[in-house]
Amino acid sequence: MTTECDGSTTSGSGFTVVALALAILLISTPFLLVFGVLFSFARVPVGHVGVLSTFGDVSDKTLDPGLHIVMPRKGVTRMSTQTQVDEEQASVPTKKGLAVAMKATMLYHLESGQAPNMLREVGETYPQVIAKNFRNAVRDVTAEFDADAFYTGERVTVESRILGRMRKELSPRGIVIESVMLLDPVLPEVVKSRIEAKMAAEQDATRMECTAFADCDDVKADSAEDDAPSKKPTSKKGKK
Repeated sequence: MTTECDGSTTSGSGFTVVALALAILLISTPFLLVFGVLFSFARVPVGHVGVLSTFGDVSDKTLDPGLHIVMPRKGVTRMSTQTQVDEEQASVPTKKGLAVAMKATMLYHLESGQAPNMLREVGETYPQVIAKNFRNAVRDVTAEFDADAFYTGERVTVESRILGRMRKELSPRGIVIESVMLLDPVLPEVVKSRIEAKMAAEQDATRMECTAFADCDDVKADSAEDDAPSKKPTSKKGKK
C-alpha cells in the first residue's frame, strides 16, 4: 500500500521555524542594542600594546594584541613595541673642527609596561623626541674624537659612547636602545689622504720588521751550523 504525504505538514513546519526565528530576533534585539551601547570592540595589532584612557585620563592598564571588549567611553591608543629604526644623515663636527658626513643609525623599542607613562608624559609623537636626543648625542660625542677615529677601529668606541649616553637618557622612560651604528663616513680629502698614508707607512714598517726577523733567523741558523763540531769518520782495522 502506498502512503501519500500531505504537503500541508511541510509548509506548517516551515512556518513554525520562521516564526521561532522572528521571535528570537525580537527578543534578542533589545539586549543587542543595550550591549552595543554599554560595550564596544577594540583590536590591538601584533607588535603593539593598547593603552586605555577615559576622557584624556590615561590608565595604567594595557591591552595585549588581540580583540577586546571595552566600555564605549574608554579610548584605546595603540603604541608599537616593535623595533624601530632612527636614521640620521648628518655632517658632524670632530675634535679639531673638521666636519665628517655619515649616517647614524639607532635601533630601539618601547617596553610595553612603560607605554602608559610614555603616552602620559610625552605622547604618541615620542619617536620625534627620541630622534632629537639622538642627533644631539651624536654631535656631542663625535666632537670629542679626531676625524681619524671614524676611519679606523676606534669608531666602535664612538658608537659605544653614544649608545651609553642614549641608554642613560631614555631607559627611565621605558625605551630600550638595542644598538647604535655609524655608517658610511665621508672624510675630507686631506684627512683621508693623511690616514691612508699613515696606514701604508704602518704596513711598510710591519713588513720590514717581519723581513728583519726572517733575516735574523737565517743568520742564527747559519751560525749554529758553523759552530757545530765536525765529526770525522773513523776507519776500523781488521784483525789479521
